[in-house]
Amino acid sequence: MGKNLSFIMLDIDHFKNFNDTWGHQEGDRALAFVARIIRDSLREQDVATRYGGEEFSIVLAGADLLIANIVAERIRRSCETRSLSLGKYKTLTVSLGISLFRPGETPESLIRRADEALYRAKRNGRNRAEAEAPRPSHAPRKPSLSPSAADGSPRPQAPKKGSER
Repeated sequence: MGKNLSFIMLDIDHFKNFNDTWGHQEGDRALAFVARIIRDSLREQDVATRYGGEEFSIVLAGADLLIANIVAERIRRSCETRSLSLGKYKTLTVSLGISLFRPGETPESLIRRADEALYRAKRNGRNRAEAEAPRPSHAPRKPSLSPSAADGSPRPQAPKKGSER
């Protein structure tokens, strides 16, 4: 098992509409259905909890973003294909957001990035998994080239003072 730790936020799509259409008892059945699919999709060392309302959170120990995306997609597909077991016309889909723990960060930051990815999944049509946005690169600036060499060839030029913002 690696040192990675991934976090998934899951939200049942249009759950309020499901509840309003089919009633709160069926809504409770749907929540239990999604919880079972999550449980059946995880390994023994992973942890899933109901985060609130129709949201669930999942911690994947030793999983990088690629593995977390595979798990999230497995959960998403299972919810979509098996939801007919809830009854005719009771289609249930989920959206998921995925983040990867970064050394030294707070749990709140990990959750916030997964939540942002979740809302991107919803904006992009729901019934999908989205991973966190890539971490910004802090690569050093390349020196600009100036054709001021005697032979006309480019010569590295140091950045001007005050231009390093």
